[in-house]
Amino acid sequence: VIADHEEAYRLLREGRILPLESILQRQQQTRPGRVLEVELEQDDGVLVYELEVLDKQGAVWKLLFDARSGDLLQRGRED
Repeated sequence: VIADHEEAYRLLREGRILPLESILQRQQQTRPGRVLEVELEQDDGVLVYELEVLDKQGAVWKLLFDARSGDLLQRGRED
């Protein structure tokens, strides 16, 4: 997990990550629902937004987005 909001803000200012709002828009297109948790992580040198989303059926989904491009990297249901 990225250490704190200051580091995340620095990455945003440097253009190394997209704003969270952009990722949340993509999330709503991919898997609509209520966002329960968001983390910014580094995974094998790639900055990744990890979202947990509660859908209308009550299922929790884990979505991973490339923080620089916004591409969906992974999606799956949580147990």
